[in-house]
Amino acid sequence: MNQLKSLSTIRPEAPSMKTLIWFLGIVCLAICSLPVRADDSFALIKTSIHVNMLRGSDYWAPKATKSQNASTWIPRVEFETQGKVPSGARCFIAFTKPDSSAWFEFPTTSETTDEPGITKFETPIAGALDAYQKKYTIGVGVFGFKIRLHDELAGKDETLFSGKFKVNRISRYQGTPDTKNDADYSVDHDWTLPIGYIWFHDKYSNEAASPPLWISTWFRGRPDMDDVGGYLYYKGKLISNTKAAGGTVDHKVEHSTSDNRPTDPRWELWDFGFNLVRRTAPDTSSNPAIFALDKNPGDYEFKVLRKGQLCRDMKFTVGDDGKIVDNGIAAANKMGTDRIIVPMKIIGTLDGPWRQTAWKTEAFYGNPLTGFTAP
Repeated sequence: MNQLKSLSTIRPEAPSMKTLIWFLGIVCLAICSLPVRADDSFALIKTSIHVNMLRGSDYWAPKATKSQNASTWIPRVEFETQGKVPSGARCFIAFTKPDSSAWFEFPTTSETTDEPGITKFETPIAGALDAYQKKYTIGVGVFGFKIRLHDELAGKDETLFSGKFKVNRISRYQGTPDTKNDADYSVDHDWTLPIGYIWFHDKYSNEAASPPLWISTWFRGRPDMDDVGGYLYYKGKLISNTKAAGGTVDHKVEHSTSDNRPTDPRWELWDFGFNLVRRTAPDTSSNPAIFALDKNPGDYEFKVLRKGQLCRDMKFTVGDDGKIVDNGIAAANKMGTDRIIVPMKIIGTLDGPWRQTAWKTEAFYGNPLTGFTAP
């Protein structure tokens, strides 16, 4: 016992000033070498990236001294970020040609949205494109693009996203000499069709505590609002549909040609809201029509009728907490969204001919999803 006591009273020798300076230098070097960011929560939402195009009528051939009359196009890109944008930072988008050579770079403009913490970025439109007249092209094929965040104050330049998009030409030739060069162009989005989303609409304070269930799916073509309905089943029983009270159908994302003719290729993202199907409903007595997911865990199925025909089918599971059982696809692919990505089964022929394997290589502009398989 005495030996132990005597050992506990032994004091280590105080470090020399030289040792302290060396130690502090190592600590300082380690701290300074860590990556620094204005706001670590800042991230690009990959599901918000949309590539379209604007059409022009003047074409400047390489080394030409004047333009010629021809149908041309220039990219149009928009995307959203979540979190605080670093002060003084700007986003740029650089494009490459199908041969991988540099094309040009756009600065983007930004604006806040109705959703807290979400900022929308987009490339210049119409009147702001005067300086880019010689960048319009008649080319088709696979073009590349890179979204980068340039932070002048921090002296940093970071690539947020790299992708590619396929452009097709649609001839408008009518058999006359003056229509020989008439055309329109389309960015191919067939990869979107088998990719669906499940999410809770909790962006408003009156819904945050008990948000309603929403499901999103892509269509090819021009669905009519009156011809489309979403139907939600629990253990094989219909519990809600968008044709009844509390149901909502909306579409906000469209990819089409500039002319947007009825026969032109077109892709639309539709949202189906089941406002009476809630994640939690602590007091259902105030509205007996509310279906509380936390009180009904298990297997669910979502179906869509278009023109009276079954065209979409998707299954998912709800846990005891009322949340969707996450398959981990969005997190594994760092999509920057709280929406759960789910395989959507395409049924029937209402979408017309489409490339059913495009998702394997072209999903999210050349960034196919790890862990995802189309039904």
